[in-house]
Amino acid sequence: MGLARARGEKAGDVSDALADIALDEARALHERQAALELIGTTGQSATLARIEPLVAASDTALRSYAEAAVAALRARR
Repeated sequence: MGLARARGEKAGDVSDALADIALDEARALHERQAALELIGTTGQSATLARIEPLVAASDTALRSYAEAAVAALRARR
């Protein structure tokens, strides 16, 4: 998480890269969940539209992380 914050401060927003990970069905579930958690804590609200479809994910664990990330992004708007 510290790396994402440091990179975000140095190179601009990493939300798009995190969204790519969260949306990548070939990735391990824990990687996708971690990406959503980081989006929720450090992401930009512009990422909302990209991750919103995950709120309907068939995997309940992934769906709960997506719901939390979406709620956090909406709160920061």
